[in-house]
Amino acid sequence: MLIQLVAYIMITLHAAADPAQDLPTIGEICLQQWFYAWWDCLERPGTTGDYCKAVANLAQEDCLNSM
Repeated sequence: MLIQLVAYIMITLHAAADPAQDLPTIGEICLQQWFYAWWDCLERPGTTGDYCKAVANLAQEDCLNSM
């Protein structure tokens, strides 16, 4: 939950710093997906950091490929 909040704040502050850019970039959206997948994985019992990083990398790759 904390990681999701940090990612949301980062994207919001970036948009506030540049009013001409109201929407997050594809990279920012996919970075947020990486954080969500990583954090979601870590909350599951029995998962490891390396496994969750791999899961998050796949989620980010999938996000980038779908754009």
